[in-house]
Amino acid sequence: MKAMPDLLHELAENNAKFQNATAAAMKANRAALEERRTDIEAALKMSVDDLESIVRDITSASRAWWDATKDALAHQVAETKAELAEHQHEAEAERARRTAEDAAEDAAAAVALATSCMNFAEIKVIDAALARMNAADFGEDPATAS
Repeated sequence: MKAMPDLLHELAENNAKFQNATAAAMKANRAALEERRTDIEAALKMSVDDLESIVRDITSASRAWWDATKDALAHQVAETKAELAEHQHEAEAERARRTAEDAAEDAAAAVALATSCMNFAEIKVIDAALARMNAADFGEDPATAS
């Protein structure tokens, strides 16, 4: 078992890390938050292992309490992970929906542009045909006129 000064020192270090993680969360620093989450999970596993070794040495009543506490913590961690996964899925779905809407708007704009270009080309073909007809009305051979 660790000495009380060592435990208090670890608590102070964890508090500083918690403050850094909170600051990173406020700044939305994804990389720092993901790294801190990984560190916390590793530390949590290590602290659970330490507690397990202590619990082995205590009475069955304490063991029952520890088992219930451990199960409650595991349930809370699993629930938090599930909520996080759901939020990430919702965010990804929203991004996909916005991307699809943007693509549909781009496609509509491209179709409108293509339609305008086709109409412009058709007008120019008609103008050319009318110009040939006008030239023919003046006795000009539109094929040889330059």
